[in-house]
Amino acid sequence: MPDQQREPSQLRGVVPAKQQRSRETVERILLATEQLMTEQRFNDLTVQDICLAADVSASSFYARFAAREDVLVALFDLHAEQAREEAAEGIAEVMARGGELEEIIAQLIRHFFRFVRSNGAVMVSIYNDPVLTDRYWSFGAGIADELQGLIIELFGIDDPTFRVRVEFAVRVTASTVQRAVGLPTRFGERMGLDDEELAVELARMISGYIDDAVLRSSAEQGE
Repeated sequence: MPDQQREPSQLRGVVPAKQQRSRETVERILLATEQLMTEQRFNDLTVQDICLAADVSASSFYARFAAREDVLVALFDLHAEQAREEAAEGIAEVMARGGELEEIIAQLIRHFFRFVRSNGAVMVSIYNDPVLTDRYWSFGAGIADELQGLIIELFGIDDPTFRVRVEFAVRVTASTVQRAVGLPTRFGERMGLDDEELAVELARMISGYIDDAVLRSSAEQGE
C-alpha cells in the first residue's frame, strides 16, 4: 500500500498520536523539573510543584513516573547518554587525526567536565539523595570502564599486570575528576586551575603512568 494511503500511525518512524502525546507530557515534566531545580533543591520539590509547572495532572504524572525520584533519574540518564555520545564523537575525531593517548584522555575528561558543569543541579541532587547517590558514582565508573577498554585496545597488550595498572590509573583519575568538579571537594578551583588546565594536567599524569606501564610490561615479557 502506498505511503499516502496509510494511516499516520502505520508509517515507518511515525509515533501514534497517543504515544506522541505521552512523550510530549514526559518532556514537559522533565523540562519543568529542570527549570524548578535552578531555583530550589529537588528534595524540596513536590509532585504538585512539578505538575503545576508542567501543566499536567497528577494522574498524568503517575501514569508516566512511579515516584517523584524517577523524574530525577530520567533527567540524569537523559543527559548522561547525551554526554556519552558527545564524548564518543570527540574521541573518534581525535583518533581519526592520529591523536596520541594524552590527547584522547584529555578529550574525555573535558566532556565529563562539561557534563557536570551543565547539569550541576541534577548532579548535586543525585549525589545528595541516599537512594540515588550510587547513580552518580556509576556514571563515573561507566566512563572509567570505557576509557580502560580504549587504552588496552590501543596498546594491544594482553597482560594481566598491564590491565591492573591501566585500571588503577583510570579509576584514580575518574575519582579525581568527580571530586574536582562535583561534591564534596573542588580542589581544581582551590589550586587556581580551570577545567581545561585540570584536564590537561590529569591527562598528562595518566598518560605518563600508562607509558611507564607499557615499558614495564614490555621489559617483563622480554625477560
